[in-house]
Amino acid sequence: MRSFQNKKIKTAAVILLSALVLAAVGGAFYFVRRASFSAFCENLAKKSLSSNPLKLHYTLAEPESMGYGDLSRDLSGFDPEAYEQNAVVWQAYLARLEGYDPDKLSEEEAFSWQILHRYFTLEGELSTYLYYESLLSPADGAHIQMPVLLAEYAFYDREDVENYLTLLSQLPDYFRGLLTYTKLQAQEGILQYEGNLEKAAEQCESILTLEQLDEGTHFLQTTFEERIAELMEEEMEAETEALTDRETDEYMGEETMGVTEEKAAEITEEEAAVWIEKNNQLLSELAGVYAELQEGLASIAGTDEIAGLSAYPDGAQYYALLLREVTGPDRTVEEMKELLYARFEELYTEYKELLTDGTVISGYDFPLESEADMLTDLYARTQADFPVLEVAAGQSAASQTGAGDANGTGVESEPTDEIGEAKNGVSWTVTLKPVDEGLEDMMAPAFYLTPPVDRNQENTIYINLSDGYEGLSLYTTLAHEGFPGHLYQTVYSQNAMMENDVPFIRQILYFGGYTEGWGIYAESYAYEYAADLLKEAYGDVYGDTVRAAQLNRELQLCLCSILDIFIHYDGATLQQVQKLLESLGFGSGNIAAVYETICNTPANYPKYYLGYLEILELKALAFERDANLTDKEFHQWLLSAGPADFTSLRTRLISFR
Repeated sequence: MRSFQNKKIKTAAVILLSALVLAAVGGAFYFVRRASFSAFCENLAKKSLSSNPLKLHYTLAEPESMGYGDLSRDLSGFDPEAYEQNAVVWQAYLARLEGYDPDKLSEEEAFSWQILHRYFTLEGELSTYLYYESLLSPADGAHIQMPVLLAEYAFYDREDVENYLTLLSQLPDYFRGLLTYTKLQAQEGILQYEGNLEKAAEQCESILTLEQLDEGTHFLQTTFEERIAELMEEEMEAETEALTDRETDEYMGEETMGVTEEKAAEITEEEAAVWIEKNNQLLSELAGVYAELQEGLASIAGTDEIAGLSAYPDGAQYYALLLREVTGPDRTVEEMKELLYARFEELYTEYKELLTDGTVISGYDFPLESEADMLTDLYARTQADFPVLEVAAGQSAASQTGAGDANGTGVESEPTDEIGEAKNGVSWTVTLKPVDEGLEDMMAPAFYLTPPVDRNQENTIYINLSDGYEGLSLYTTLAHEGFPGHLYQTVYSQNAMMENDVPFIRQILYFGGYTEGWGIYAESYAYEYAADLLKEAYGDVYGDTVRAAQLNRELQLCLCSILDIFIHYDGATLQQVQKLLESLGFGSGNIAAVYETICNTPANYPKYYLGYLEILELKALAFERDANLTDKEFHQWLLSAGPADFTSLRTRLISFR
């Protein structure tokens, strides 16, 4: 379960290395005349979005309205020379930042300064370790995530269609750059596991092929045509509304004075047909590149056995930095270990006692079946513990609100049921969509697709139907992605930061521990809500059952976080992991699969679980400062602060209440 947020996008969503985006113009920027801190932050935001059209579109629906309309729409690819200069670029940015005295800045600016200082420092240190990332990983590589982002690329107007086709035309060179990176990675002695290379090659062979395109049913074809049709329909509705307004004005005897806005020409059927033909042509070219990726990956030499980062030269040191960067606190690896072991012992003790003395029932009917009903229930129950989620004033209203239910699956491509609050006549939507069948084996059980900051009333959650989630597990998954999870977290924080005039660069940076830790934190509330739901339906029968499920979920996350450090930092082999698990009383079951997953996604489990523990610690500290504090007030404070590292958040907590 993950959010496609600046993962984010610093996900392989925009798989450009973040430093590469800055490197293209970083040197020139460093030597310009010193400007105000706000101007410095604004330049950072523009440079991070420049030459990254996908990230720009997913960050701002209307860049022009916020002064970002002149940014380049050319997609930067991998440049070995620029890549090797990343550390110099980050050092330049850090030096530029240190030219400002945080004591002379406003409180909000000083908080931003602290966040940026830690961010630049860690990114600079990480960038000295070349070729440690697996950009074409079978777990979360660009070849997997890019098609989903293309399918969800919204068409708000004619220009978006043209920008999309331009982006599509640039992807072949972009992917060739990632293949070059992977080949250079092998040449540098950072060899990937042979099985991973083979698996990624097989994925490339199945994700996009000429045979699929010839049938005209590939989701990148069908979703493109659907978006074009929706755009044309929206234009017709807008024209009808404009005519009605004019007729009303004439009926009332009103005259329109002054200059009228020039009306853009409507999209014709012929124009739409040209776009569709162009899309098919570009997808055919992209399919050829996927074939190149498949062949290229198959030709790269790899290792016979899979291993963690510690198997690479200085891999343990790199992992220690990565762990600090993705989780958010400034703890040593040993301190993180101690925190995880203590938490595991606490959970395991309670879990064993509950299984021995409690009433844990293995089979029962969950009161809700459809995803839409579950989201509606979660939204209603969050009102007691979380601030009301509203859409910022000035945003355009969506035509419908809610999460839909179709054909008994609970997943609908169009929103139908209302689930939301309105503010100034503006409402927001949640659309549930199934992961395309061709991507089911490669994607998470569910994920939330982060909306643009200036159009965050339109939200999408993808459900992977192949995972078979239902009942309590589906309910908590939807809580993680929806309410009070990523959807709630993202929209609330975006609106709060906009209202508080926070430097826009903070909307762009990704803090995995804060984001994914909140997802697990949201799940903890969902288990409590589920217990209440079951009690309302059946009486006080399933309390122990739900608590046991929650403890089991936490134990898995905690244990996998421990194993993540054990593998990537301590260099544990599969056999050593098996011995550790056996000493804790676990069987050998699917240990090999777990080991492979952790090897392929370093620091991923700690990002979720250590982020969650850091939120719990922040909450405890907040309640120590004010015993009268409520959960709702703490949540408002944390979400209004916006995404940040936990070191900076602890500092901010000092001035809270």
